[in-house]
Amino acid sequence: MPPKPQTVDEYLARLSRDKRSALEQLRRAIRAAAPKAEECISYQMPAFRLDGRMLVWFGAATNHCAFYPGAAPIQALKDQLEPYDASKGTIRFPPDRPLPAALVRKLVKARIAERAVTRRPPLLTSRPIIAFVATTNPKRAKAFYAKTLGLRLLSEDGFALVFDAGGTMLRVATVETLQPAGYTVLGWIVPDIAKTVRDLIARGVMFQRYDGMRQDDLGVWSSPGGARVAWFSDPDGNTLSLTELERPARRNAGQR
Repeated sequence: MPPKPQTVDEYLARLSRDKRSALEQLRRAIRAAAPKAEECISYQMPAFRLDGRMLVWFGAATNHCAFYPGAAPIQALKDQLEPYDASKGTIRFPPDRPLPAALVRKLVKARIAERAVTRRPPLLTSRPIIAFVATTNPKRAKAFYAKTLGLRLLSEDGFALVFDAGGTMLRVATVETLQPAGYTVLGWIVPDIAKTVRDLIARGVMFQRYDGMRQDDLGVWSSPGGARVAWFSDPDGNTLSLTELERPARRNAGQR
């Protein structure tokens, strides 16, 4: 058994001259209708992909050639397809009577229009995010997040404390046991990290220091990219952080 074709050219090279000629004509018409589409092999057949999604297929069988533009384009142009053997999603034609280029272009354009209408909406791109952190002592966690950090408590029940963290919902879930993660689980972007660190220290928060990291007197580390970061823990040992992003003025000054 010969190896499966890896390109459209390999697929066409194996066909008889009449079938290859008919499909080459079809290929050119598809390209003309969708110049940004990319050729590929899909389901072992030549195909075109547009914007990362499959557009149309074509191929050859024992006694005919076929074009697969989808059911909707065929239905939309059914009157013009009466001379051909058209069924749901498939148009079959003899090699000596290839599909007219103008008809192929109409079918491909109809397929593109159909995809534009049925394009999948973004799933979570614009949906609000919920942050989660755990506690074994909700009373203690409530005092820390509400009084020490100043977050607004929205609700509480036997399962979680719910806070408003700058427009993001933060659920502090009650658990029986907790092994704190060895990395940051929550973080805040602040405009002036030094001032925020001092304010939190005044409220009893202790900032962490790490071996091998050049942190200043407040425990603030300056990243190679220009951001400044400091870490602290909640009463359950969850690692939290503050980040002051690089300011454009600071970046531009460093480039002079």
